[in-house]
Amino acid sequence: MFAIAVFDLDGTLFDTLPDIYGALEFVLKKNGMKVPSENIAASFMGDGLKTFLGKAAALSGAKECPQPLLDDYFSYYGAHCTDKTRPYGGIEDLLEGLLLKGVTMGVASNKSEIFVRKIINHFGFDKFFAKISGGDTFSEKKPSPEPVIETIKSITPYYNPESCIMIGDSENDVASGGAAGIKTCWCRYGYGSGILSKADFTASSPFEIYDYIINNGNGE
Repeated sequence: MFAIAVFDLDGTLFDTLPDIYGALEFVLKKNGMKVPSENIAASFMGDGLKTFLGKAAALSGAKECPQPLLDDYFSYYGAHCTDKTRPYGGIEDLLEGLLLKGVTMGVASNKSEIFVRKIINHFGFDKFFAKISGGDTFSEKKPSPEPVIETIKSITPYYNPESCIMIGDSENDVASGGAAGIKTCWCRYGYGSGILSKADFTASSPFEIYDYIINNGNGE
């Protein structure tokens, strides 16, 4: 069994796309910019807010993310980030089950920490996690190993990499966990696309994540 499990947020624990896209649509229209389809917007996710907005703004010819766009998004999304966002089916059972088994859990997201915490707290999921970190918690974002390593060190300063796993839906999650020297699980049901061959395991459902965590690893 893995003793420590670190989860991504968007596309892994929660389906956050409806609120993210709603905020994106609002701020782009407000600033007179083109609005991409929801599927295109989803492909921009995973690298943090500024990069996400920068990719959307580039469709209107912007070379970088305009500060007014960033400010508008931060304000609007902060007020609406839990309107339509929901945990994926089976996620709460997964977290309850892992907690009962004694697995210590954390979150390492590239989303701004204030939004990560607001969503987790809104659904009462804070009880599951020993550490919650966002894209602005540390000096670097995923795919750097720093967020994963520091999240784990916040849980326990002395850890065995063989007892830890990173779970996420994007290439950044898999790359970050791999660079941190721990096992990785790619969530096929999330927003990432393609077969991530570098992941140690691919899960099509939260139940498969649970099964893999409980029956693998070198936790003590």
